[in-house]
Amino acid sequence: IASLAANNIESKVENVEKIDRQGKKVTTEKGVEYGYEKLVLATGSNPVRPPIKGLELSGVYPVYKDMAYLKKMVSAVKSAKNVVVLGGGFIGVEFADELSRVPGVKTTLVELLPSILANSFDPEFSKIAGEKLAATGVNVITGVKVVEVTGKEKVEKVKLEDGREIDADAVILGIGAVPEICLAKEACLEIVDRRGICVDEYMRTSDPDIFAVGDCACKKDFYTRKDTPVMLASTATAEARIAGANLYSLKVVRENKGTIAIYSTYINGLVLGSAGLTETTAQREGFEII
Repeated sequence: IASLAANNIESKVENVEKIDRQGKKVTTEKGVEYGYEKLVLATGSNPVRPPIKGLELSGVYPVYKDMAYLKKMVSAVKSAKNVVVLGGGFIGVEFADELSRVPGVKTTLVELLPSILANSFDPEFSKIAGEKLAATGVNVITGVKVVEVTGKEKVEKVKLEDGREIDADAVILGIGAVPEICLAKEACLEIVDRRGICVDEYMRTSDPDIFAVGDCACKKDFYTRKDTPVMLASTATAEARIAGANLYSLKVVRENKGTIAIYSTYINGLVLGSAGLTETTAQREGFEII
C-alpha cells in the first residue's frame, strides 16, 4: 500500500457488492459508491470444492490465495500426524513435497487421474515426478476417486471409491481453482462458466469500459485458440500490463495474442518445466509433432 501511495494511487480495502454499468459506479458493502470512467476487474479465483461428503468438517483446508489464511493453515497442518492431499496438480504435489520434510507427518496424495501433473507434462515425465515424490515417503495414490471425508466434528478418515480408508487429521484440497465471476455475472457481462469473464485481445469485457485481468478472465490458448483454464501469476501480470496500456486508447502493439502456459516445479531435487503444448495435447489437437 505504501508503494501505491508513493505513486499517487489511492487504495481502499472494501468488499464491492454491485456494479452499476449504466450509472458507471460500484457500491461496497458499506454502502459507499465509487464512480468510474474505466473499471478493471481483477477478482481472482476461488478453490474448487468437489462434491465430496464431509468437506465441512474441521481440519479440511481449501487453498485460498490469502497469506494470513495460509499461515494459519500451514501451522495447523504441520502439527497433524496424518495429512491427506487431494489433487495431484502443482498445488497438491508441492504441498506434499514440503510436508514430506516435516518430522512426524505422514502424507498421502490422492489423484483421480492415472498420474500426477497429468495436465502439464507428458506421461513419462509425470512418472518420474511420481517416483521422486514417493521417494520422499509420500504415499502417492492415483487413478482413484475420493468419495467421502469422515469424522464427528473433525476429520478422521478419507474414504476412496475402491473401499480403502486413510487416516487423516488434516485434508488439503489442492484440486485447483475456478474464476471469481459473481460481480461480472450480476452486472450481465458476458461470461463462460468455470472459465471466466469473456475478454478480447485488449482485455475488454462485453462492456468496452470494463476490463478484466488475471484468474477471473477467460484465457485463449496461443496455439489452439480454445479456452484454457491456465491460472498463473505471470499470465495475470502480462494481462494487467495490456489492460493498463489500452484503457483509453487501443494500442495494437499491446494486445493479448493468447496464452502459452509455462510451468515449473521442484520435487525432491528434480526440477521439471514445460512451455506450450505437451506432446499429448498437440496430438489430440491434430498438430504434427517431432
